[in-house]
Parts: sequence; structure tokens; C-alpha cells
Amino acid sequence: MSFVRIALSFFLLVTLSLSTLPDSHAAARQKVFYTRTVDGDTLKVKTTTGQLITLRLLLTDTPESVKPGTAVQPYSLEAKSYLTKLAQSGNLSIQYDTGSRTDRYGRHLVYLYSGSTMLNERLVYNGYARVGYIYQQRHYLSMLNNAQSHAKLSRLRIWKTAGYVNPYGEGFIVRKAAAKPAVKKPVVKKPVVTKPVVTKPVFSTSPTSVKLKNAPLVLTNCTAVRKYYPYGITYKHPSYKKKLDRDHDNVACEKN
Repeated sequence: MSFVRIALSFFLLVTLSLSTLPDSHAAARQKVFYTRTVDGDTLKVKTTTGQLITLRLLLTDTPESVKPGTAVQPYSLEAKSYLTKLAQSGNLSIQYDTGSRTDRYGRHLVYLYSGSTMLNERLVYNGYARVGYIYQQRHYLSMLNNAQSHAKLSRLRIWKTAGYVNPYGEGFIVRKAAAKPAVKKPVVKKPVVTKPVVTKPVFSTSPTSVKLKNAPLVLTNCTAVRKYYPYGITYKHPSYKKKLDRDHDNVACEKN
């Protein structure tokens, strides 16, 4: 009996010790100071040493407002304004996840906090952002997916219009307004030969992990990939190959 008690006591001691260990998947937070907001998921801050850095919020994607060649998308300015409001409340800190700390543009990939509130989660929860760009950094993915489920069920902002959030990959789909029908003049009816309508695949406007039904599984080079996926494919796509990912950023044949 005494042996059982000793073993049980040892087990409880080990369990309590492990529960107090620091988080092994996400780094400690670092204090920063707000400078300005670039768009809904990107902003500039200064570190405690005075270095100016650009932050890209992890696992979030807001509509575009400053992307070259892209028109301002619905809810992009609202997302930028909301992020600015949260960031200006002060007491900011950043937290890195596992994997790369910066992207190919030199932006720092972080979770951003105001006090104890994670701004990534607030953007998603309130329908300003979707969960996106899921690569190695996944520590808070479950929490953000739960926040997205709330926004989606409540049809908040980006979720108000069906199909606006791209179901085939990253980003958003902005459809052009239908042209007003022209006034038709009476004409003599003639036999009309009806031609079959060829339905073209809906392409993602950014790298995707979803395979199109009409696309072959094996795509041997980037020319073949871009025929079906003009903006490239992520490492989760069944056609992804390391030899197609020349810059090793988990995205193959992306559009430059």
C-alpha cells in the first residue's frame, strides 16, 4: 500500500511540474509601440530598442486595400480602422510562433496583443478577417477557427455576402455588377442554333490548397500548374512538389 501511495504522489508531483512549464510552442511576448496601420492585417511598430518593423498578423487575412493592381475590396477600410482602434489602445506586445519569424517581404509574423487581448482573434471573431495563410505557425489555429465559426454563423461583415470569402483558397472574390439589359427592338425571329455553354473553372486569386475537379493530379511543371491555378498552389495541395517551390516558402509556382 505504501508503494502505491509513493507512486501516486510522484505522479501528481510530475503532473504539477509539467503544468507550470513555459509554453514550448509560442515565444514569450515582446513589448512594442504602435506607429501606423498599413491595412487590416499589417501594421508598423517600434521595438523597445527603437527599431521600426512591419508586422503581419498570423493566421488572419483581411480584404485588400493597398495591394498594387487590386481595387479596394469591401470591408478592407473597416478592418484597417478597427485594427487601428485596437492598436492605439496601447500596451502592445507581439508573440512569435514556431517556424519562420519573417516572410519573404521581411514582415514579422506575429500574434499581436493589447494587454491580454489578442488582436488576431478579435479581427476574426468580429468578421473583419478570415482565417488564412496556414503554414507552420499553428499554435492558436483552433482558437481562431472557433472565432471564425462565430463570425460565419452570425454573418458578420465579410460573411454577409455568400461567396465573398473565397471557398477555393485564400483571399476574397469580388464579382462585377451585372450590366443593365439593353432595350431590345422588335426583330424578325430566325432559327437559332444553340451552342453548348462551356463552364470555365473558378480560379482562386491567390495560392490555393484545393484541387479543381477538372485539373489532373500530376502537374509536372509550373506551366502546367498555372493553367489550372494561375496564382500557384500551397504545400497542402495534392499536386505540390518541392521542385516546383524554388524559394522554399511552401508555395509552388506563385504569381510574381
